[in-house]
Amino acid sequence: MKTVPLKFIGRIVSGGTPRSDDSNWGGDLPFVTPPDLNGLDGARISAWERSLTSEGAADSSVVRDAVLLSCRAPIGHIGIALREVAFNQGCKAIIPVDRRDLRYLAYGLVGARKALETAGRGTTFTELSTSALGSLSLPWPEASRRSFLADYLDGETRRIGAMLDRLADLAVKLRERRGAAWSSVYARGFETRRLQWLMDEVDERAEQRYQGLPLLSVSIHHGVQRREESTSRQQASTDLSKYKVARRGDIALNRMRAFQGGLGQARIDGLVSPDYAVLRPREGLTADWAEYVMRSPTFVDEMSQWLRGIGAADQSKVRTPRINVRDLMALSIPMAASDELGRVTGELDETTARIDAMLAKVAQLESLLLERRAALITDVVTGRKDVA
Repeated sequence: MKTVPLKFIGRIVSGGTPRSDDSNWGGDLPFVTPPDLNGLDGARISAWERSLTSEGAADSSVVRDAVLLSCRAPIGHIGIALREVAFNQGCKAIIPVDRRDLRYLAYGLVGARKALETAGRGTTFTELSTSALGSLSLPWPEASRRSFLADYLDGETRRIGAMLDRLADLAVKLRERRGAAWSSVYARGFETRRLQWLMDEVDERAEQRYQGLPLLSVSIHHGVQRREESTSRQQASTDLSKYKVARRGDIALNRMRAFQGGLGQARIDGLVSPDYAVLRPREGLTADWAEYVMRSPTFVDEMSQWLRGIGAADQSKVRTPRINVRDLMALSIPMAASDELGRVTGELDETTARIDAMLAKVAQLESLLLERRAALITDVVTGRKDVA
């Protein structure tokens, strides 16, 4: 099969990230980063974590009718942007000469994922340069054949996508069941006490001696986790001195995503963004109990009533909604004697472990389906699977 270097197939555009000024963020323009492309395998981009205002767009790159490719951390996530989107420096966009080639181009890049990863260069982290990407050759049959193969893959990937959707629905139901178990502590008749009497806000900055600690972030579904960056990448960050130290057992809370459940217990010492609040339980409040209660839908719903930054008089200066620590600490949670808390925490441990095991099985099945989809795409675009 004939191959063509990517630089002859389309124009390559690099991305950028605006400054952290509030005037740049929270608008109507999607801002795509590598995690937003994860698992798409050439499908349309339909979800993103952040968005830009028109001011922010001026400091980024904006494209439409383009294939977006993650070029670092990691290389090889691929999706199609049919509407205008901005994207950061972790991505590159390829705008094909002929818009009708969008689908096949995306599938071709999925099939070339291993070659893309191999072309990455770097010492602290691997990155795919524009020149290396432009030199990559893709299988490029005649236009009618490209359209036929894209149609075939659309049908096959749609069937796999339907199975993935069913698994995603099951995962949602399992998380809802887990959240209901956590919220059940509110119905046990325990006394309630304000967080300000149970926890202290900690603002320990990342001095030089702490800058080898791993970076932590909060996943809505999984609590506090390590970020993907390597230690050497962390140490190269110019803003690391502004980060906070979270100790094992502290509760780290993303003030801009707390109302979505963006909080959890740090299981290891690490560094968190300045946008986080770090709360340390006092004697009498265990970190496990604090995490269960504060991640429960009941508590999260109450937090959402205290968001700030919405409805500012000057709409050009609307701040990203967030919760102030002072308002957070005025909220109350159920408390009881230590032996009773230990007993109920044990029950929650068992229930959570069972549901987490089922969620892990769902995730395993999702992974197998994603592998199957990627392998099918690779086999078709490389000609290993003959499609008549």
